[in-house]
Amino acid sequence: MSAKGVIVWLEEPFETEVIRELNAQSAKFSVQRRCADLAETKACVRAGIGSVVIAQGGAPGLDQSVIDEFHEAGVFVLLVVDDPITAVSIGEDARTDASSAEFVADTLTMGIQNWMLGEEAQVFTPALVGEDADDYEGRIIAVWGTSGAPGRSTVALNLAHALALAGREVTLVDADAHAPALAFMLGFDAPESGLLEASNLRNQGELTRASLDEARIFVDERFHLLSGLTRADRWRQLRTEAIADVLRELRRLGDVVVDLSDGLSEDDPSQLTFVPTPQDVNRGILEDADALVVVARGDAVGLTRLTHTLFEAEESGFRPDLLVVNRVRSAATGGSIQRPIDAVLASVAPSTPRVVVEDCVEVDRALLSATSVFALGESKFADGIRLVASLIVGEESAPRPSRRRAKKRARRGLFGRK
Repeated sequence: MSAKGVIVWLEEPFETEVIRELNAQSAKFSVQRRCADLAETKACVRAGIGSVVIAQGGAPGLDQSVIDEFHEAGVFVLLVVDDPITAVSIGEDARTDASSAEFVADTLTMGIQNWMLGEEAQVFTPALVGEDADDYEGRIIAVWGTSGAPGRSTVALNLAHALALAGREVTLVDADAHAPALAFMLGFDAPESGLLEASNLRNQGELTRASLDEARIFVDERFHLLSGLTRADRWRQLRTEAIADVLRELRRLGDVVVDLSDGLSEDDPSQLTFVPTPQDVNRGILEDADALVVVARGDAVGLTRLTHTLFEAEESGFRPDLLVVNRVRSAATGGSIQRPIDAVLASVAPSTPRVVVEDCVEVDRALLSATSVFALGESKFADGIRLVASLIVGEESAPRPSRRRAKKRARRGLFGRK
């Protein structure tokens, strides 16, 4: 093992003892900086001063979002905690206690060796309360689509309610970082973001089934909402790693329908900040989704935008499992709504299943009444969304490997095609 640059952020007098011990092992470690607070530690990491951080567990501001940032910079994190057995993990690579500086150095040596070999450190993860916490059948269903208000949120909301009415446990998640609106669409005054609350619980190592239930809003039987940002300019507080863990725990409770904004970001190796973009959030969720539903507006502009969206998805390695052509008006298509749309999509997405959803007055009534279309009775829109729901859950209910895990190998889509 070559000498590793170390950034130290501990309490005195133990910090001096640890630095003295690390300096005594100069063939393995080189202390680059001792830091007084989180801001200084983060500045050192961003500047690339060291590849190892030794920090005091429970230090002000130190949570899993900070650990995520350090990991993005390729930094190994060792926490010094009171009790390594019972302390809640916040994503650190290794942990030790303050019994001796020699033990800290030994733990760091072993941890880095395991890290270099690709072996995960053994850390304590709090179990979800309740029986059979690991036996889940939920799917993560991402509802994504074109720009220009194609009705993604309306489709996501009603799809979640349709699944709940079919007897499935469902959580609707508002992950639209541009225009979060699901709480208002359902008539809830949500002064705080459920998604940010759940992310903060995860960062603090307190994400459990009970805490997730507290963060969710009850909508209807088997139907809950995890509300989105209260202001669109707060998107900088979202972290892709935190959202991924929140969705992973939510699927233990059942199906998860996620409403996304439009667009995807490109990987930029020249990016010097660890702050994600709203499109980074989209990319992370799409990589973990079990089913991808792409929504487009059923007019000339919407279908043109769909062409660009599908190309963007293909370039990023995402394959839609279902297209929903929404807000279609029969008057605009000459009476038949299916035939002209099929003709347009034949060259764009010939093998991708699609559902054409006709616009109707019940959609406007539901929005004005702050409820779902299904709460108003039968309609053409409800029939279309019910078909979407049946196509998504009509196959086996066991979760498939996520897109992230299957990225390097050929996989079958939701409907069994290559």
